[in-house]
Amino acid sequence: MIDDSIQACIAACLACMRKTLQCADTCCDHPELRSCERTCRKCFAACVLWLADLHEGIHERRRSRLACAYACELCADACDKHQGASYRECATAGRDCAEACRKAASRPNGRGWETILPDLLD
Repeated sequence: MIDDSIQACIAACLACMRKTLQCADTCCDHPELRSCERTCRKCFAACVLWLADLHEGIHERRRSRLACAYACELCADACDKHQGASYRECATAGRDCAEACRKAASRPNGRGWETILPDLLD
């Protein structure tokens, strides 16, 4: 059975990835928001890396989860500086993802990902 914290982390990362891409696309038309766009794209990349590391050993997964949490928190902080629904949604998704990744990283063995990996790749 998949660990609930891992499943929650995966779901939060997927949701965060959608919101960060939407937010980055919104930012790209505004030169004054380039920093926010870059932060959103880095958050997206950190989520992708964590999901790609699902097949790695526990220590690698823990490190990538913590890196994802850090990147998502930075993204949320950047988006909080701007007004608009897409920024608020991105900030919320980033904070949710960061929290889920920190919780999953604190689990002693974090097993269970192998049961859903095939579904993620379809």
